[in-house]
Amino acid sequence: MSKIEKLSSALKGKLYDTEEFKQYFYLKQLIENDEQLAKMRKEIALAKKRNDPNYPKLLAQYQSHPLVNNFLVLKEEIKDTLQQIKTILEE
Repeated sequence: MSKIEKLSSALKGKLYDTEEFKQYFYLKQLIENDEQLAKMRKEIALAKKRNDPNYPKLLAQYQSHPLVNNFLVLKEEIKDTLQQIKTILEE
């Protein structure tokens, strides 16, 4: 394993050990295993496919679910963190 690969692996490990990442993966698992949310995702996919005018409303309802909302907030925070790392590495 090269030095860069070792450093990348170490960085990944450190990131995954943060509460932000732990919470993100925890919420992701809860969302994937929630039957109600799975049903909503299917309804949303079908509405989108059919160009149903209720699609935006269904999507908004899904995204306002507490688990999904918290997940989306964390997703943006993680995205920002990764973007900061990318910017530092590009300097």
